[in-house]
Amino acid sequence: PPPPAVVLLFQPAEERGTGALQVVADSRWLAEIKPDIMFGLHNLPFHERLAVVVRRGVFAAASKGMHVEFTGKTSHASHPEEGASPAFALASAITQLAVLPALVTPFGSAALVTVIHASVGEKDAFGTSPGSATLQATLRAHRNEDMTAITSAAERTITGLAVAHGLTEIHRCAIIILVVT
Repeated sequence: PPPPAVVLLFQPAEERGTGALQVVADSRWLAEIKPDIMFGLHNLPFHERLAVVVRRGVFAAASKGMHVEFTGKTSHASHPEEGASPAFALASAITQLAVLPALVTPFGSAALVTVIHASVGEKDAFGTSPGSATLQATLRAHRNEDMTAITSAAERTITGLAVAHGLTEIHRCAIIILVVT
């Protein structure tokens, strides 16, 4: 038989989990490339350059992006009681999300929530009490059931904080990259 063709495909948007969908949605994928077998590669910091590292079991965690928007009511800073500032909800969310995996996954599970961005109010809006806040976090887990647990717990946490602080909240989670075990 003729030797198989090798195709090097560099996936776009790998960390956001949208690149693989872009690749398979491209009509050229099945029409022209027609893969029989695929191997996933990923850069590995702290390993020798150009080394090939092989491992049994889970090699990398599933990853999901979470975007949260808290909406309250802006007020004058001298009358914060007339508004609904999301500042305390945001601060609580940052600390609660960080410890969440330890509370909802079995001991020794590889699960993390990492806050990657947070902001409250508007820059240089001195004299006001903020009425909005945003938070972004990356959720990671080695097992699908742990990803489900931390996602559900994160959504409950955000909703609970919004209610407790008299805010509305919107949270969106990006596509889950499923872990195959």
